[in-house]
Amino acid sequence: MTFVEISNHSCLNSWMGGNIAPTATDVACFVYAAFRNDGKALISAAMRAEMLTLHPLTDGFAAYQLAYGLGLEALWNAGHATPMQLCTGGNALGHGGLDYGSGATVNFFVEGLQMGVSMMMASAGPFGSSLAGMNCSRPWASLMSIDSLARDSLLKALAEYAGMPSAHCSATNFTTPSASECADAPSFGKLDFHTASCNDLIKIAQSTPPISAGAICEGWLAVHTLTQIQADLAASHIAYTPPKGVDADTTFGIELCLGTCGDAGAGPCWLRAPVEPWCDAPEAQVRVAQVRVAQQARVEEWQHELRSERRVEGQAVEQAALEQAAHHRVQPLSVSPRAPFRLARLAPRKQPTAVEEA
Repeated sequence: MTFVEISNHSCLNSWMGGNIAPTATDVACFVYAAFRNDGKALISAAMRAEMLTLHPLTDGFAAYQLAYGLGLEALWNAGHATPMQLCTGGNALGHGGLDYGSGATVNFFVEGLQMGVSMMMASAGPFGSSLAGMNCSRPWASLMSIDSLARDSLLKALAEYAGMPSAHCSATNFTTPSASECADAPSFGKLDFHTASCNDLIKIAQSTPPISAGAICEGWLAVHTLTQIQADLAASHIAYTPPKGVDADTTFGIELCLGTCGDAGAGPCWLRAPVEPWCDAPEAQVRVAQVRVAQQARVEEWQHELRSERRVEGQAVEQAALEQAAHHRVQPLSVSPRAPFRLARLAPRKQPTAVEEA
């Protein structure tokens, strides 16, 4: 692998980046100066209100997931636009950014903290080039979650510094736990009346939409109790019985899957994930490239299907809004809901190829 010096490169590959490459301190100072609430902001109240007039993206990579104002990145949830939300609570005004091999998910004025915050990374999976910066010391899969772990740890520290509640921000322990602390429970319970392991559950969840084991661990098992997982699976016509001796109302799924999720670079044991020298070994580079091509093809297929569903759902909701407006003689609003994550989409698909399994 060859690393390229980019200090003399243009930044015009960024999305409306203005061809600048500022430091995190510069960005944090700017967003604070732009949106501060003490009457001294660079942006007037009228301009701020106009920037916060939000509309959904209706096509492309984040159709009916993101919304936009004048330069502000926002969220679109089931027909409603809101500014970006962070674990600290309240609105976050700004926009993320990226460039060659680096990125910054947090470039915001955080209203709950009354701070400008910027966090930049040179090795976070979702951003920058396909090689995600220069961090060769971690497994490829774990690079996808490092950004969120660092972000929440930073925001928790800032909230505590400001004397604000930080219950929703979790700080990550970056000390590698022992093997004995990272074992799966003997069983995850029963799926369709058959004893199942964590690996069995993750394979079912991976079938559709295409999603990594780490994302399943972080985005589902880590935030859902066994009772909630039982309801999710029931919606997919899968009977789930939690293991005996476990409080299903207070136990989160990831607590039973510390080993499996750790191997995927997720959860409390993420640092125990095996490290593959994907930066140096030619055969590892080929393998990573093959996996990425296969995953990207599956993701594009699923995104196309999901966009089609959202358009249909959006048209139906918009028609309902028009009919309601006509009935009440009010000005109609064009609304299009974001299709929620549905485990009902986790029906078994064709068997993956060897490349997809890799």
